[in-house]
Amino acid sequence: MNVARQVSTTAAYVICVSDAGLALTQLGLEPLQAHLFVFWFALLSTITPPVCGAVFIAGGDDRGKLVEGRLTAMALGVGRYLIPLGMIANPDILRLAGSPVFAILAMLLVGAGLVVIFSGLYI
Repeated sequence: MNVARQVSTTAAYVICVSDAGLALTQLGLEPLQAHLFVFWFALLSTITPPVCGAVFIAGGDDRGKLVEGRLTAMALGVGRYLIPLGMIANPDILRLAGSPVFAILAMLLVGAGLVVIFSGLYI
């Protein structure tokens, strides 16, 4: 495997936002929501197959357990996949300055959803 082919987070964000950012704003998302959504998933490129640069670096000598390492990284990072979807479903999360009560309630709702999903995955 050639890890040198991985794109850095900044480059992944620039590439993705040039295509997906405009599409997301045309679908009705606010520009801040669209950019945070794209940036969050650009950050996930470090633990997501097929490249998983962070998994290769953290794994070191995996002794032939490369696939298991990638799947473990994805399972441990499942919350990172769901939080941006929570930002889209509950835009109040991003409006902390305007309505702090609704923002905190939205954060608690997303946090409760993450607890339920984690308990289902790890029990």
